[in-house]
Amino acid sequence: MDAQFSLFGQHVVNNDLPQLPKVDSACARCLWLMFNTGFLDNHKLSQVSMGNAARRAMDLRDKMGWAIETRRRGKVRADGTRVTVSEYRVERKWLDHILEDEEFRGRLLLWLEAQGKAERGGVA
Repeated sequence: MDAQFSLFGQHVVNNDLPQLPKVDSACARCLWLMFNTGFLDNHKLSQVSMGNAARRAMDLRDKMGWAIETRRRGKVRADGTRVTVSEYRVERKWLDHILEDEEFRGRLLLWLEAQGKAERGGVA
C-alpha cells in the first residue's frame, strides 16, 4: 500500500531545463550580461574584467545546459584592419519554450534578482 503513494508530494526534476549558475560566478555574470545587453562579446566582457566570451558561452552550453546562439559580424579596428567578431546570446525561441515552465520561470526571476544585487555590489 505504501508503494502506491511513494511519489506523492515529491519533486520531479525536469532534466530538459538548464541549470542556473551560482550567483556571482563567471557563468552567472555572463548569463546576466546576455539577458541585459543582448549579444555578449569579448569587448563587453573586457569592460567587466572577464575573459573570453566564446569560453563563457561554451561553459553555459556544455556545463549548464543553456542553448546559446552565435552571431558573427565584421568589424573594422581603429588601424583599419577588418576582423570578424563572434557574439553570443541565449537562443530566443528555446528561452520562450523553457519559460513556459512556471516553476523554472519563478526560479529564474529570483536568480536574476539575486545576480542583479550582486552586480550592484550587494550581498546576494
